[in-house]
Amino acid sequence: MLPQELYMLNEGIKKAGKILMQYFGQQLKLQHKSTRADYRTVADVETENAIIRVIEDIFPSYNIIAEERGEIQKGSQYSFIIDPLDGTNNFVLGIPAFTSSIALMKNSEIIYGIIYYPITGDIYYALKGQGAFLNGEQISVNTENNIENATISYYCNYVTPIEHIQKIKNKLINLKVRRCLDLWAPAFCYCSLASGRIEAIINDGIELYDFAAGKLVALEAGAKITDFLGSTLTKDENDTFIITNGSTIHDSLINCVK
Repeated sequence: MLPQELYMLNEGIKKAGKILMQYFGQQLKLQHKSTRADYRTVADVETENAIIRVIEDIFPSYNIIAEERGEIQKGSQYSFIIDPLDGTNNFVLGIPAFTSSIALMKNSEIIYGIIYYPITGDIYYALKGQGAFLNGEQISVNTENNIENATISYYCNYVTPIEHIQKIKNKLINLKVRRCLDLWAPAFCYCSLASGRIEAIINDGIELYDFAAGKLVALEAGAKITDFLGSTLTKDENDTFIITNGSTIHDSLINCVK
């Protein structure tokens, strides 16, 4: 059961989704950030502003770390991490694979995550220690253990050398995985892992707002997570890890990225 204040975020993120759907399918002006592949649109900015307004109304003393606006520090031990439009490139291209996500951290620990998929109206959420849910129904990772039946999603940052990316993907091909999913919508893929649609994600250095909420949802759905050497992660902010359905597929992927 979610605390009432957190439950109220459901309506807030739905409002944000309505803004996205108003812009989806339109020709939008791009404002580039770190690289030509990294940009924002008016949809990102307006959606983020709507989420911030809701959070500040419900949790006025909490810090906010937002993808577009940056940090709003209020001296709290609690911080909301916002990705208003995860999958901006898909959104701009008219590909219906994008979400809005919000995570809540207490100091350096992720304790709550919510992800909204406005195309279908699906809401995924998790409170640490209480399981993961899709539209109020508990979800779990699948039990597939054959690497050749596995769909693996790979994510890295915008400045990762192409040689490194290709090396990882070649290793996945050599493992004969069913598919290496190159979707550029991390939160969407974390929800897919949590609900048993895919088997694993290789998270190779993306931003905290890209994975914070989804990572918790997947873990609460029973996912296994380690660093690239198979060791336990020491911090929730660590951005280099393998997260899987917990089967023997996990060990295969550790050998793949070493």
